[in-house]
Amino acid sequence: MTRPNDIRLVAIDIDGTLLGPDGTMSRENREAVLRLKAEGREVVLASGRSHANMMPFHKSLGLSSPLVSVHGGVVRAPNGRLHGAQTLDETFVAELTRLGRKEKVSVMLYRDSGVYLEMTTAVTEYDQSRNAEPQILVSDLLADCSGVHKVMWVGEPDDIARVQAEYENKLRDRADLYDTDPLYLEFVPKGVSKAGGLALLARELGVDSQRVAAFGDGNNDVPMLAWARFGVAMAHATGAARKAATLIGPEGCSATALARAIDLLFF
Repeated sequence: MTRPNDIRLVAIDIDGTLLGPDGTMSRENREAVLRLKAEGREVVLASGRSHANMMPFHKSLGLSSPLVSVHGGVVRAPNGRLHGAQTLDETFVAELTRLGRKEKVSVMLYRDSGVYLEMTTAVTEYDQSRNAEPQILVSDLLADCSGVHKVMWVGEPDDIARVQAEYENKLRDRADLYDTDPLYLEFVPKGVSKAGGLALLARELGVDSQRVAAFGDGNNDVPMLAWARFGVAMAHATGAARKAATLIGPEGCSATALARAIDLLFF
């Protein structure tokens, strides 16, 4: 039976796990991750964010491992070397763009080269303020629907809840949908998950899933929490994440929840 001391690969979600509610990394969380590194474990960041929007945290922690981005749809090394990537069908991207226009929510297309949109709103500007990757304004998203890893509908919470209720069941056979924030509804290729991206990376590193631990808090963390030998959900995690996890981290301040969870498993 695998024990925590046997774990070689540790996957950590960013928003709500590595970062606190204010979007910053607490000293406690940073020090806990650095202890894992000092013990010789491979630490991997796994997020719904794009590669570019993960890199500031990757650099801050001094990591050298590839990053699992876009909910597992892209696995890329810090130097840009691509380990794996999936893109949405161009026809489907066009359909999502038209539907977004019809429902009056902003449409954002995520490519390797950046995030593309047709207009800015208060919500898209808020999104930009939280991210390192620049938004690229174009006159017509339909002019090029190629190379898109993720489509995101962006709007006020009531609007996103409305379109999710209307379209989730209609579109779920063609894409996987993630609602990581009340302002967003995200579409990625069918079958894409953090577990899939992490499994690809683990194979390349020669690490069995029984030697992997994963830490997360959201519904998009459910697959990797279930896949890893030790899936650890934050105390404030969603019900689905808690159900998928092997362990639940101790209660307390959410900004330092990761540090307590790491201590629970390893120290």
